[in-house]
Amino acid sequence: VLGIIRAFARFALTHPEYCLILAGRSEGAYADLLKREAEKSGCADRIKFAGYRTDKELAYLYTRARALVYPSVIEGFGLPVLEAMQCGTAVITSASSSLPEVAGDAALLVDPTDTGAIAVAMERIAQDNTLRENLIRKGARQAEKFSWDKTAREITDILHSL
Repeated sequence: VLGIIRAFARFALTHPEYCLILAGRSEGAYADLLKREAEKSGCADRIKFAGYRTDKELAYLYTRARALVYPSVIEGFGLPVLEAMQCGTAVITSASSSLPEVAGDAALLVDPTDTGAIAVAMERIAQDNTLRENLIRKGARQAEKFSWDKTAREITDILHSL
């Protein structure tokens, strides 16, 4: 998340119309570090700490976002990527861990430690509506591959074969 704030600060220099909303834990030592980074970013008034949100509230945020920026360094699965895709949101995520498999070709993949690359990906989605629309369309198809119904059918098929 620290990298997202730093990337947004770069991006925000030429895009005063955007803000960054950070959902998740907003208390504790790491949250305090993030808030200090936001304060020194030069665009603290455009970085919002939303705290934990319900599933319904997250869906609301996803559907109104220009993109989900999720450059996780270590990820078990990457459910937020699929949630955003199901909500029709373009995705920027890591080119490492499990995320390239989850995202497929439906996201911009970046080095999660490279704030410059994250800022460039933000810029691409902000400037290129065709790219963004393609990512949204591909994201809807990609998310279908991971549906609960499909998973239940596959498990049932396995159980029947045993």
